[in-house]
Amino acid sequence: MTNTIGIAGTGRLAQALARLLAISGAPITAVAGRTPERAEGAARYAGDGVRSASFPELAGLANHIVIAVADSAIEQVASEIASAPLAPAAVVHTCGAKGADCLASLKARGAACGVMHPLQTVPAPDAGLTALRGSFWGVSGEEAAREWAAGIVHLIGGRVIEVPEGANALYHSAGVMASNLVVATLGAAQGVFCQATGVTPDLALRALAPLAMAAVSNALARGPHAALTGPVERGDAGTVAAHREALGAAPPAARELYRAASLQALELAIAKGLAPQAAAILKEILRRTDAE
Repeated sequence: MTNTIGIAGTGRLAQALARLLAISGAPITAVAGRTPERAEGAARYAGDGVRSASFPELAGLANHIVIAVADSAIEQVASEIASAPLAPAAVVHTCGAKGADCLASLKARGAACGVMHPLQTVPAPDAGLTALRGSFWGVSGEEAAREWAAGIVHLIGGRVIEVPEGANALYHSAGVMASNLVVATLGAAQGVFCQATGVTPDLALRALAPLAMAAVSNALARGPHAALTGPVERGDAGTVAAHREALGAAPPAARELYRAASLQALELAIAKGLAPQAAAILKEILRRTDAE
């Protein structure tokens, strides 16, 4: 790790990554932000000796750069860095859904471009210091950028997953399903539980928590196929039909979520050995939309 490193961004991930790199002994020299105040705050958080800078100044302070900004801002920040007299040797961004092509302005300046995206949530910089260690990172782009990004990931205790060219959005959708959409499903279940029982949202969440935690824990320990239980797994068409009828009083998004998730559960159940006749009956019940 002989190359100097700059971080473009002052958000939760940018701050956590900058500090982790400093703690791990990486030669991080500067943090850049949209305003001097934000850049100075992020640089202080990163540690002693880390300077604050504007985006165009960053290339003069570091020859390898990580752009960790909002997805919609990546191309603009890349263009600002590319406008500097000195061009960095390598640049990666941390967006999971975009490939290295959004760094075209820097590639035109000769920088090797890539992506290093954490399969982890960072609710706050301090939380990220713990959460990012041991996490997997999706890495893609040009070979030199991938190799450098992999070195950073390993230095901070992470693990690398190679993402093929053009597969970034598909890869990221899997991460969204495993995190954001799990939260969305729990939110829908909370709402339906409140509607059915009249309890407060807090009590509903506490009542559902052991079930949700056990389901996720079993799926991670045994795999989704082995962990699947419930009426779809049993081929219980009567219960599934009753659920769909009862959910007619629920919000449309919750109804559609139940239908779509149950179809996915049916795929798991079929792979697990559900009888073809039982599967066909369930598929007919679940394929019907509200309009039908």
